[in-house]
Amino acid sequence: METTNFKGKLVKQKVESEKLKEGQSIRTLTLADLHGYTNDLKRTIRLIEYIQMQQPEVIFIAGDIFSGGSSWENSEKLKSFEYFIRAISEIAPVCITWGNHDLRGIKTDENLQGRIKKFKNLENVRSGNVFPLYNDRVFVKGMEVVGYVPRFELMEKRGLKIQVHGLAHDEFIADYNREGVKFSNQDGVINVYLGHDPHLIAASENGIGLGDLSSCDFFITGHLHDGYRLVVEYLERLKTALTGKGFKSLDADNSLLFDRGFTDQPSYIVDKDGKKIKRKLFPIYLGKINLCRGIVYIDNNAQQRIWQSPEGKFYINITNEPNQQDWQPIDERHARSLILSNNFHYMLISEGVTPLFKPTEKFVTMNEVEITGKGRTLTR
Repeated sequence: METTNFKGKLVKQKVESEKLKEGQSIRTLTLADLHGYTNDLKRTIRLIEYIQMQQPEVIFIAGDIFSGGSSWENSEKLKSFEYFIRAISEIAPVCITWGNHDLRGIKTDENLQGRIKKFKNLENVRSGNVFPLYNDRVFVKGMEVVGYVPRFELMEKRGLKIQVHGLAHDEFIADYNREGVKFSNQDGVINVYLGHDPHLIAASENGIGLGDLSSCDFFITGHLHDGYRLVVEYLERLKTALTGKGFKSLDADNSLLFDRGFTDQPSYIVDKDGKKIKRKLFPIYLGKINLCRGIVYIDNNAQQRIWQSPEGKFYINITNEPNQQDWQPIDERHARSLILSNNFHYMLISEGVTPLFKPTEKFVTMNEVEITGKGRTLTR
């Protein structure tokens, strides 16, 4: 099927796994942060046609289906999303989980259970296979996929304020160790965590590590929209007009020199005791805009080790300081060798379909990740 009307883009990348035999591959397509994108039928049809052109083997949707959450109680918007799911399930199996917006507006346990029921009912609207995963698992196409939904407060409000110090990560790992769905670790099966917020996975400075999630191979997340770049571009123009100089952090290569980690902060952050830390008008945290896209390889201590940019360049973090980064370019062959020999986990940080919270087709970004085999099967 051909279409010339779709204005979005597809980022294609490859990762390697020793759990697949040489010559084997699994082609995945990830969408994230729809935020009601499917409410418009014409726009949705163009998106479906474009996905059809890519012919993925598995489709992941990494949370934030709607904005604000209340749309789950809106029958018209829910039917529009069901139409989208039904159509793309004819292309490939669809695995879906929730984000922070899908949990917004929940005031009672009864309200939560009602919304979860509507989410689970997506399985019944399928033409193909649809797997709504709320702390649940499924085996599909040689992968064991766990969809885990952390506590709302860890993805918003307090969680946002303390994640720069790794505390939100520590609570998240403790919750998962206690309540999460554990991988069965079958030989030759790739373990996939389908979630929403990447900060909760790779932001520890307290030695907590990945806990039970250390058996996971591939983390799929969303949350950080490509549209955040629009905000930074506006600030860039504003600062240039005021001072004659822009942000170095807007340049991807320069931002690697001083980026302190992909932290997604509100108007202020707090220290470990909850005390506010004052920030200047133009903080260097804006450097994270460049690092929040692509694939980050992390170790069992939840430290970021290698970054595979959307453009296909590789960088290595040469500091061993917890939750800090000092990125330097590295040859792709060397990088892939280090990734495999150290059993690093690979984490896709999707750009997200919706820029900020206003669906605009020209800013739609989907991520294709092809997992290829290296010729022998290993288990952690």
